[in-house]
Amino acid sequence: MRKNTKKILASLTAAGMILSCGSVFAADTPAFDLSGSPVIQTPESQEPAAAHNGGTFNVQAIEHDGTLTVPLREVMEQMGYAVAWNDETQGIDCVRDETVVGMVIGDLRCYHYNKMAAYNSSAVPYTELQSAPYLYQDSVTYVPINMISTVLGISVYIGEGNVVTIAEPAKVTLNSVQADDDGIYLSVNDPKRGEVIVRFSDTIVIPEDYDLTAMPEGAELEVEYGLAMTMSIPPQTTAIRIIPPAIETADDSVPGTIVKFKSLESDEDGEYIIVEDEIHGDVIARITDETKITGIVLSDLAEGNTISVEYGPAMTMSIPPQTTAVSVGLPYVETVDSAEFSGTITEQNIEAGQIVIDENGTARALNVDDGTKITHGLDKRVYKIDDLTVGTKITGVRETAETRSIPPQSYALSIEITD
Repeated sequence: MRKNTKKILASLTAAGMILSCGSVFAADTPAFDLSGSPVIQTPESQEPAAAHNGGTFNVQAIEHDGTLTVPLREVMEQMGYAVAWNDETQGIDCVRDETVVGMVIGDLRCYHYNKMAAYNSSAVPYTELQSAPYLYQDSVTYVPINMISTVLGISVYIGEGNVVTIAEPAKVTLNSVQADDDGIYLSVNDPKRGEVIVRFSDTIVIPEDYDLTAMPEGAELEVEYGLAMTMSIPPQTTAIRIIPPAIETADDSVPGTIVKFKSLESDEDGEYIIVEDEIHGDVIARITDETKITGIVLSDLAEGNTISVEYGPAMTMSIPPQTTAVSVGLPYVETVDSAEFSGTITEQNIEAGQIVIDENGTARALNVDDGTKITHGLDKRVYKIDDLTVGTKITGVRETAETRSIPPQSYALSIEITD
């Protein structure tokens, strides 16, 4: 199933029921210590893992220094995270299951990682936010919306009056595809909600040319539920977005961590490879009888080759850390279905991160964010959506997944200004 993809940032007039979950927790010890490894606690009041499985809700955003920001605690508790605040360090931990999101007021770095992993203290993974977290009226932590869309990889839709809809997809299993007088709908099994009837809207986002009716019973998919869900049995809702199972491809790629191969060694315990990854540095991955080696011959690898290693469930705290290799093979590279476009900009909405173009007489909305590569010939200047003014002629590449709205909306991967 496709993960960590570009999320569509679309204008959406949001109204309906808010799904609420989570709890409040106050920490007595440092929530986050940037001088070394994060100090993490698992609050006893955290919602059990089985009780949370995605959800969609609204939150009021406010503009701060030109960036839309949202209240951190309100958002994270809606998504089942326990939030811990430390007044002395002004650090915040958000914990759900093994996932930790940590940050400090005034610091652009947002740490997002698995608390069970053995990270070097200087190599805890982080993402730089659009703007630093801040205290609104000296009491409520606000963060830029890219903390939700980029760090957590969750869809963020901006509606009128800066009402933001956050749609965390629920992982479900397909029961059946059915139809009635209102059209095609899905019956899915949700681990939290039981059977749910998922209906389609005119603005639903699905991969272009994907035939949902061809999905087999038992297929695993993700659904961004609409804001409103009926109280009927089974409950019914309208999907904002459906992420169907990935189409299997016959290749030699394997899942896992993308690493640089350093050497193949052996000792009395057998063969092992030394690899380097961005999080742990050097890692010793032992080859066992159960290790699946696909598409490569270990003895043919040269230092510096890029491979994929699926680590075992346990990793030592030694330097370098050691683990077993579940699989070794060619790296999996996720591909995004794309299409070219060309037209003249007719509308520009900087706040919503969207432009509309006239493409041979057809209107098309393109969602633009920091991940969109915008260029203008050989000019090395960094271009932003502000430069995509009305009347400008552009070409580029967009994702083929688009809404069924008028005009249809899709994400712009790259834009070339041709004027």
